[in-house]
Amino acid sequence: MVAAGTSKRMGSADKIFSELLGRPLVSYSLSVLLQSKLVDEAILVVADHNIKKAEVLLREAYPEGQVQLCIGGERRQDSVRLGLDLLPHCDWIVIHDGARPCLDELILWRGLDAAQHTGAAIPVIPISDTLKQISDQHLVSATVDRNSFWATQTPQVFRREILVRAHQQITHHVTDDSGMLELLGYQVRVFDGETTNLKVTTPPDLKIAEELLRARAI
Repeated sequence: MVAAGTSKRMGSADKIFSELLGRPLVSYSLSVLLQSKLVDEAILVVADHNIKKAEVLLREAYPEGQVQLCIGGERRQDSVRLGLDLLPHCDWIVIHDGARPCLDELILWRGLDAAQHTGAAIPVIPISDTLKQISDQHLVSATVDRNSFWATQTPQVFRREILVRAHQQITHHVTDDSGMLELLGYQVRVFDGETTNLKVTTPPDLKIAEELLRARAI
């Protein structure tokens, strides 16, 4: 689980450890992963300034040794690589954003099933809004056919050897791991994500996540 971001759009708040219905945000999806029979080992990658908070969370909420802690790197892909180094014996790697607290285990099953075909699979959801291409002058230059575009989520699932190879060969900045594989010519399978699997990016997102989690508990 990658949770080493800067939370710039959250203002002064650190979204990963923001309180969500009395618990740290990151604990929700971490618990789903740990309770799944598909997951054998778990790595929590956090920023250096959050290591103490992470240690307290793991000590108070999870059995000793169930989760390994890892200090992240400068970029997201650096954090993934550092976590990957701690899983030398796994055949499959699942990468999930710590900022997505509303994870449903069903997505894990879909992802692993889809990844059997090509060794790489990512969850996607359709885009419902109209897409506009904007010029440098902040003017609309074109309306884009949204049917050709999908929004990507996590968890993303990869064969370990493919993912390691991608991290060894791609060193420039990419926004997610599937982008690395695309650059190397690998086919990336897609599967159905969930609109409820939102990424908490701004303070209002916390309220939405609270309502989603509260509804799930009913």
